[in-house]
Amino acid sequence: METKTKVKANEEVVENNNGIEVYNKENVLNDKEKSKQKIVLIISIIIFIIIFLIIFLSVYLTKGKEEENKEDGNDKEVEYANYFLPDDNEKEKICCNLDNCSECYGTKDSIKCKECNLEYEAINGICELKYGLIEAKFKVTNENEEVRLIGTKGNYLIKKIKIDGENMADLSLENEYYYYKNPSSLREYKASIVIDLENCDSLEYMFYQASNLIEISFINFDTRNIKDMQYMFGLCKSLTSLNLSSFNTQNVQSMSGDAVL
Repeated sequence: METKTKVKANEEVVENNNGIEVYNKENVLNDKEKSKQKIVLIISIIIFIIIFLIIFLSVYLTKGKEEENKEDGNDKEVEYANYFLPDDNEKEKICCNLDNCSECYGTKDSIKCKECNLEYEAINGICELKYGLIEAKFKVTNENEEVRLIGTKGNYLIKKIKIDGENMADLSLENEYYYYKNPSSLREYKASIVIDLENCDSLEYMFYQASNLIEISFINFDTRNIKDMQYMFGLCKSLTSLNLSSFNTQNVQSMSGDAVL
């Protein structure tokens, strides 16, 4: 006898070893959809975990490199600092260009010469003098004498004046000239004068009538832009030695009155 099974529109009859089974098509489709959603969810979780691991490892490795570079940087700072404090065998590497200076010390950006305490700038590992230096000697022969040192008529800037290595901030400035008053004894003195020539084109009357000066030496003095040197050494009657080896006078237009009498 043939058995008839009633089937609804959304159902499907399947005959197998267990007999005839009726499946709801919507349930089957829902199950398939749920399976797909599970697979998508699992894949999304796996991708999220992979991305998280990549980001974590990237941050961790970057941080490690930064710390390593920082430590290396500190070592380089120490090495650089030591570079300006060499032993006797390495002094030639950092010897500055002043004849009477043997070594320099300081930081990367600016250093100072031990001998004259002038400021330098480090350019490509080489110490470049930032200011010009005048080394001069003068002799005091009378008690309570006022020694005329240097004038200010030219447009150079006097940064510092030292007498025998001591700062002389209390030098007297009278009628555009610096004077050293009331010397301690009748003898020779050494003056060191630091000059900024950056915006200078005139050295006129610099040592005019500085009659006590016996020696003047210009060290690393950049005079390429100087146009006026009139009466620069006029009436320096005691002057016996004058070192102008660093001068460049190609643009000088006036040297009148510079005879040393």
